[in-house]
Amino acid sequence: MASEVYSEEQLNYFRVCHIATDILPQALRLLFKQEWDNHYKATLGEWKDTPHNGLDFKNGESLANQRRNARMLATMVNGDRAQWDCAMLFYAILFSDSIGHRLSPLIKTNVDDLRKFRNEDFAHMTEGQFSSADFRTTVAKVETVFRALGLSTVEIQTVSKQKSFPTDELQNVTTSNQKLTQDLQTKEAELQDRLKTTEQQRKVFEEQLQREVEPFCVLPPRPPHVIASRDCHVDKVTQKLFQLRKANENTLSYCYISGNPGSGKSQLAGLVAEKYYKEASKETNAPSFVMT
Repeated sequence: MASEVYSEEQLNYFRVCHIATDILPQALRLLFKQEWDNHYKATLGEWKDTPHNGLDFKNGESLANQRRNARMLATMVNGDRAQWDCAMLFYAILFSDSIGHRLSPLIKTNVDDLRKFRNEDFAHMTEGQFSSADFRTTVAKVETVFRALGLSTVEIQTVSKQKSFPTDELQNVTTSNQKLTQDLQTKEAELQDRLKTTEQQRKVFEEQLQREVEPFCVLPPRPPHVIASRDCHVDKVTQKLFQLRKANENTLSYCYISGNPGSGKSQLAGLVAEKYYKEASKETNAPSFVMT
């Protein structure tokens, strides 16, 4: 079965889950300690997540509250806020006798807004999706409350701007791609170095060739009698050689001259070679070599 592809609306919901289940409890734990220390540091001592702190908190609750919240207090009495879930934290801050009755209206209102966010915008959603507009509205609401309470919004902003969800698998793929990219860049650099070296060697050889090698033209010996210039035949063979060279660039080309013995094949080849040598010497500074 193929892995499910999550929609943007589902990813928005996952982001809200992270805010509600990770970022929000951390903020509430800080806020509870802040309020406890404000009211009890001088009498009961600073909150240090000890069982002594937990017992002080429980003893500060009325018997009615202790009976009503016995299940939560069984965990809260250990004093370790890291073990307190959002329900415990909202009770401790909003509804406890120790803290709730001493809160300023501003803090009480804003913490209650966070409680409503968790219960209404998260816990009681009918489906695990958030439209982009609803997501922006929800995140903005939580950010506003955090600022009013003097809490950092950095993590919320990071989650709201996140475009993907990093996982070990994704990280491994990313790392593998980065390694392949680095290897490719290394190979390209090595290839460029080799090409550069080859080009440098070619230039050295070319300069050495031009400097140390003299052009030459070795033609068949001319007969003692006068020979015709045979311009028409020479042009025809030269044109054929040009066509062959153009069609077979960077390879050797061959043009065969056939005829009866004594028909002047060698002399025609010599005339063609002589013409080619003269033209090549004019067209390029590189040495030209002709031999028949």
